[in-house]
Amino acid sequence: MPPAHIFLVRHGERVDHVDPNFGKTYPRPHDSPLTPNGVAMAEALGAYLVQHYHLAVAETVVFVSPLTRCVQTADGIVNGAQRAVGDGAPEIPVYLEPAIMEGAYWIFRDMSQNRDVVDPSGATFHCPDPVYYDAAFHRANTSSHVQLTDPFPLYPPPNFVIEDNKLADHSFPDRCVEGAKKLLTVPALDGKTVILVAHGETVLRAMQAMLGTAFPAKPVNPLYTAFVHLSCGGRGDEARVVAESETFRTPHLPEEPHEY
Repeated sequence: MPPAHIFLVRHGERVDHVDPNFGKTYPRPHDSPLTPNGVAMAEALGAYLVQHYHLAVAETVVFVSPLTRCVQTADGIVNGAQRAVGDGAPEIPVYLEPAIMEGAYWIFRDMSQNRDVVDPSGATFHCPDPVYYDAAFHRANTSSHVQLTDPFPLYPPPNFVIEDNKLADHSFPDRCVEGAKKLLTVPALDGKTVILVAHGETVLRAMQAMLGTAFPAKPVNPLYTAFVHLSCGGRGDEARVVAESETFRTPHLPEEPHEY
């Protein structure tokens, strides 16, 4: 039996998409944090899931891309949900899952904003190290909800390499697709609610993998903190996943979020 419910969520509003100059000087231009509005979006979503989907906090697990904007989004969702439940709300564990992080194409494009990282001439590339932070870093600096051990890793982490003076990762998109499908088969997640927080492309790929449909030739990037609800049933190879809403939506927000 797979998880009973899965919510796929794109991260909240990023600083570098609101302030185009931010990434030009930020030493990790691919790893932008959220704006205060982005944090508020995530908290609003957490409260909405409790109020409108009756989210069972004690039976909820969060998987998140290890890039900072996603971990901050997961933190906001958890905080918003726990506040909506009230005093004594159980802890919602957050697990880093590198399989669902951004692909190298988009990471390198973001890195290219900062000339100290990527020379416009293409002559030099100083890859920020590490490309993504681990659980210990995020627990100490981003979210106390992040767990230091992961009892159910979904897929091997990406292998970032430098080729032709650019960042490459030949495991993408397979790592995202296979990681998403693995989530449906982990016995410890049977009957639980899973919230998966990642990026525009990776949440779309995860949805298509779980539904068993082809990735669209021209995908539409979900808005910030847009989510889709999947419900699951059956067992093993007979597991069935159904999208309860046709598109990623933002009903938790008072108005359409700004997208840079």
